[in-house]
Amino acid sequence: MNITKLGIIATTMGVALAGCGGGGGGGTANVITPFTSYSAVTFPSTIRMDGASQESTYTYNIGAMQVTGVSAASTYATGGSITATINAAGQTTALSMVSALGTTISLNAANGDLIGIAIPGTAIGAAVSANGQNQILSVNRLALATPWNYQNFGIWTTGAGTGSGTVGVMTAGAPTSNAGIPLTGIFTFLGAAGGMYVDPLGLDYIVGSDMSATVDFAARSVSFATANSQTTRDLIVVNLNPNLDMTGTLNYAPATNQFTGAVTTAGGGAGNIPMTGTASGRFYGPTATEIGGTFALSAAGTAAYLGAFGGIR
Repeated sequence: MNITKLGIIATTMGVALAGCGGGGGGGTANVITPFTSYSAVTFPSTIRMDGASQESTYTYNIGAMQVTGVSAASTYATGGSITATINAAGQTTALSMVSALGTTISLNAANGDLIGIAIPGTAIGAAVSANGQNQILSVNRLALATPWNYQNFGIWTTGAGTGSGTVGVMTAGAPTSNAGIPLTGIFTFLGAAGGMYVDPLGLDYIVGSDMSATVDFAARSVSFATANSQTTRDLIVVNLNPNLDMTGTLNYAPATNQFTGAVTTAGGGAGNIPMTGTASGRFYGPTATEIGGTFALSAAGTAAYLGAFGGIR
């Protein structure tokens, strides 16, 4: 895949994975601390979030600047992680992700990588390697109306401009214990979704959307939807694309913190036929006050959409 126009203004507002609350001092960037909540993070720190991920491989025609193939996404699986290093000023200086399949991507400002790029009109931020080949997307939680405290998501691309690579998505944080999931009540979680989309012509886009999920804890069902989907190819020009808005119903078993179900886009597949696929995820925080997950959809040809989401009630 291709990322162009990398002369973007890098912000310092702690976008990506570490736009944290929490006090200054008392932490150390040399010791990796397991993540419990953003409010517990001290600066400087290096934090690690445990995660669940999906990923695909792709091939790319550099001359035509088109994706020529995308593999079926791997199954949603736990065992991944996101690690973020935050300096004394609360700025993210390094990010790394390890997927459940072992794919690793690491970015570090000390090596000239750009961390903290704001994508206009969205809550999604980006970090890009100095050579432009690797990138990580995540939510600037401080840009949300109600910042998340227990989770975030990450989206990565490797091999941009080289002819082949991987695209992956991850949800990570402090998951709710099985006993902490409510047995009754209906709550709506609001947040954001993001991902990588390849259209039927092989053109690739970054996507940012609003996300809502209404959870009926008694029925163990999640009514999932995204709206106001926006796409960009260069991290500068952003356009609305309602064809990528999604809907679906996800379900989970009793005393189990993992839900899954079928999702469909409004359009955007081959011949504007909706893409179909699956979304999976889990609850975060001691009493399931937040939600997060990943999704993978496809249609005929190269059309594919791989992403992640998160929200808070």
